Amino acid sequence: MLKVVYKHCPGKRPDSKFAALAALASSKQGKYEAFHHALMAARGQLSEFDILTIALHVGLDVEQLKRDMEDRAIESVLERNCALARELYINVTPELVLGDEVISGVLKIHTLERFIAKEREQAKRRAGSPTSAF
Repeated sequence: MLKVVYKHCPGKRPDSKFAALAALASSKQGKYEAFHHALMAARGQLSEFDILTIALHVGLDVEQLKRDMEDRAIESVLERNCALARELYINVTPELVLGDEVISGVLKIHTLERFIAKEREQAKRRAGSPTSAF
């Protein structure tokens, strides 16, 4: 089974933290996936205005989003995500963690499929190993 988990950790761009907070806060309105995909589809460096405009277009209540972004729990998630990124030596976006491998950059679909197939095969071998029961 493949499970995709997004972990936001702001980069060095000026509005990166704002975008990460907004993405996490959008989940409180049940619009995380739509908002995340809309942000990822946008081209170029996004300003706070651009980010809030995208939020409006995906149906978020922008004023509520701004209030939710100030929630200390949202900031705490970012802090934990960044600590995990440092622990895994992740310092660029995007990076994928697939099994025990950290893969940098945007992959072509056939390359990603190969990585997934390799990980599935390794998982099968681990599951069939006599030591996997312990």
